[in-house]
Amino acid sequence: MSFSDLDVLKVVQTREAFDKYHSFILEKAVLEETWAILEGIREYYSSHPASTEIDWRAFRTSFLVTAATKLGPVRTAHLAAIIDAIIASPVMSKDSDDLVLYFVDMYHAQLVREHVDKIIGGSDKTKLDDIEGILDQHEKDRALVRAEDLSDLLVFSDMEGVYERIYRGDGLEWRLEDLNVSVGPLRDGDMVCVTACPNVGKTRFITNEITHWVMQLPPEDRRILFINNEETADAIWNAIYCSYFNKTDDDVLKNVAKFEEKWNKEVGKESIAVYHNTTGSTRDIERVIKAYKPKVVVYNQLYKIHLLGRQTATDAEQYRLRYNFGRVMADKHRHIAVAAHQAGYLAAGEKWVTQEQMYGGKTGIPGECDVIIGIGKTYDPLEKENRFINIARNKLPSGPRTIPDLREDSHFVVKFKAGHGRYETLEYR
Repeated sequence: MSFSDLDVLKVVQTREAFDKYHSFILEKAVLEETWAILEGIREYYSSHPASTEIDWRAFRTSFLVTAATKLGPVRTAHLAAIIDAIIASPVMSKDSDDLVLYFVDMYHAQLVREHVDKIIGGSDKTKLDDIEGILDQHEKDRALVRAEDLSDLLVFSDMEGVYERIYRGDGLEWRLEDLNVSVGPLRDGDMVCVTACPNVGKTRFITNEITHWVMQLPPEDRRILFINNEETADAIWNAIYCSYFNKTDDDVLKNVAKFEEKWNKEVGKESIAVYHNTTGSTRDIERVIKAYKPKVVVYNQLYKIHLLGRQTATDAEQYRLRYNFGRVMADKHRHIAVAAHQAGYLAAGEKWVTQEQMYGGKTGIPGECDVIIGIGKTYDPLEKENRFINIARNKLPSGPRTIPDLREDSHFVVKFKAGHGRYETLEYR
């Protein structure tokens, strides 16, 4: 038995340490004898609810009686020797966290080895990319082991603070006034989905808004990340430039140097970044978010992002998990998330696109979103420039300019200037 295995039994001597660490010490990471004693400790704490610490001598007697009937005299004698060694020297020789982290590493290393063995063995159900999912969980487990307490996750009553934050007006307002009176301002952690059929104007709707948001951010926080796996990076930048300047690309082309100087002076060369990666995974995206620290993240399209380690999940569950990833990133890294999403064929030619008409919208996707905005377009040539905005879902708190009756299930007809990349209100000024 290795010294580390002996110490791992010492680390759970108190109920407090047992409660904190036992879920991280798993069977694959320790020797068989260690696991047998750990199981015995679980039984001990379960049957002695008032005990705050293991009485090793009392534990030795009860545990070995049970073990003898299951394991036989040789293995029972081996277990007795291990417990005697702890009684003789019960003091930990290593930092508790460091020790448990070692076993967390060993457990996930064993999973990786088994995974690789399956691939080498010719399994057609096991992919190398799945290892990323194991590594993601490994990173999460290590972070949990290091957590001293959960007090930073608990939010207690602070009524004045809550309503002061909601109504102080420091969220990002929309360029399209219809959304200011319905959805209200956006703040860190909010998750917005914009859904429409192809070629209706989802990307231009988003660039219409982010080029308005970027100027509301303070200079030190002026960072918007546009994650693109749909169009070329140049096409996205062209849409951004047109939306910001309210010009067609032909207008910009006439004097590119002038517009570039104006962009760099007013917006800033690094205030918006386009991350173009058609095969990007959730791990890749989190790395970019950590490096750039954006205040707004756009996913174009979120449901197409490569989801690591979830190949066995149903399609519906994989869609939900992608949106859950976007929500978690927004909360964890403190930014607003906006996702473009395709509407299904039933929405073609319809004015008011609902969440049920989203591709995969009858699954868990809507539950991950705070706001769902449907954009419709009819085949009527007289309404070629009109777009029809449906606030299909809005779970955000009211803002200082919100009209309560318009918060959800409200409809707005707006004008879409496709060449300029601008949406214009027809009712609210």
